[in-house]
Amino acid sequence: SEAWLNLFLSVALLYAALEHRRRSGNRATGALVAVAFFAPLAHAGLALATMVVLLALAWRDWRGGQIRVAPYVAASAALLAIGSWSARNYAVFGRLVPLKSNLWFELHLTNVAAPDGIARGDVVLREMPFFNAAAFARYAQLGEIAYVDAFRKPTLAAFKSHPAHFAGNIARRARRPLVFCFTYEGNGPA
Repeated sequence: SEAWLNLFLSVALLYAALEHRRRSGNRATGALVAVAFFAPLAHAGLALATMVVLLALAWRDWRGGQIRVAPYVAASAALLAIGSWSARNYAVFGRLVPLKSNLWFELHLTNVAAPDGIARGDVVLREMPFFNAAAFARYAQLGEIAYVDAFRKPTLAAFKSHPAHFAGNIARRARRPLVFCFTYEGNGPA
């Protein structure tokens, strides 16, 4: 799992942002730019988090009467990483795929395969090609893009038939890390 990398980059993003707020200088700027470049490459959620942090830093500087260049240079680094990876995906897949190609598959996992919106181990083990030989054979036969695209139609059908349930699943996923720390395998607090 890449959870360790996501955790490391999240902590590094927080540290770099705090260093930027605490002091200016080449070290603080360098740390912020480096994390802003690498975080989006690790996880699409980190791309969003990076941009939110950089916007907050720029806003706070601006409201405080300062214009420091670091958040803008860091945002440029993040956009360069995202653009480079998206160009790579276009070259490999023949169409624009910003950052990740598995949107429809992830929406399927968390909104169709997992009735409550939480992709627990049993759902992931049953559905992911890495853990399921039949799913892997289908993935190998279709290729990554066609495999992921195969989940678009059933996912959209599930959304159209029960949009409130779909929205509730998203809210349940947001609530778990933000409000209560639930385990992935059960319903009790961790």
